[in-house]
Amino acid sequence: PASSTAAVALGAEPLGPEKSDNLAFGFLGSFGDFTYTVDFYQIDLEDRVNAVSTITIINDIDFPALNDGNPAPSGNEYASVLDAAGVPNANTIGGVNFFQNAFDTTSTGVDVVLTYAKDWGANGTTDFSGAFNWNESEFDGDVSNLFNAESRYDFENFPVKWRGNVSATHDIGKFTLFARANFYGPYENSDSGGATGNIQEFGEEIFIDVEGSYDVSDAITLSVGARNLF
Repeated sequence: PASSTAAVALGAEPLGPEKSDNLAFGFLGSFGDFTYTVDFYQIDLEDRVNAVSTITIINDIDFPALNDGNPAPSGNEYASVLDAAGVPNANTIGGVNFFQNAFDTTSTGVDVVLTYAKDWGANGTTDFSGAFNWNESEFDGDVSNLFNAESRYDFENFPVKWRGNVSATHDIGKFTLFARANFYGPYENSDSGGATGNIQEFGEEIFIDVEGSYDVSDAITLSVGARNLF
């Protein structure tokens, strides 16, 4: 296909498997009806698969003076390179990007899970739980030949670094009531130029889920609820 030919002409190589080394350790415990687990981890990922930043194609087929034997500016390539590789209508292509596994990353994080059970006697039982995660990924090595400044900034700053949820499930007879709050930490996105460009900053968000269920029989349960209630 023309798209594959264009990618190869711009340096794309056949994809291979990702490789990872995972290191994790943690601990757990309980106090009466309260339990907790804490897990730390680090994941070193080699040959990670990701789309490279778009390479802008400069039309020099109709205007040879644009090339004049000089290399294209960083992040750009001349259409004549694609034309020489046999890409049809190379002068009509505005940009090319493709997937490669030519870079490595390191991700570190921690997971915490808390649970508590409360028996209210004739008023039923309630199970409380909370789950929290912090995670951060960074490039392991120079990737400036694969990603422009905006892509590098967004890779490390756009994913939410911490998130969590707390929930409560109350059972009384054939009825079950459930409520959960999901919360996400802040994140940033670069519009251009990486850290020196226009940075969009997004604050914390909380989403509420609720649900009520009734056991009609051992085989049938009716439920009604809402995700992201507000």
